[in-house]
Amino acid sequence: MTTDAQPDTDHVHQLVDALREQAGVPADEPYRIPGAHFTPPQPTPTPQQR
Repeated sequence: MTTDAQPDTDHVHQLVDALREQAGVPADEPYRIPGAHFTPPQPTPTPQQR
């Protein structure tokens, strides 16, 4: 365990870089969350079938 105040996130960045390289994403490509631009359709209120 390190006593540094900053958490060790190097392995996370390495994992992200490896996944991005595996996915064929250019290194200069900005980080994107797939589907972040997608807004699910609003459920249409259905009248109560009673």
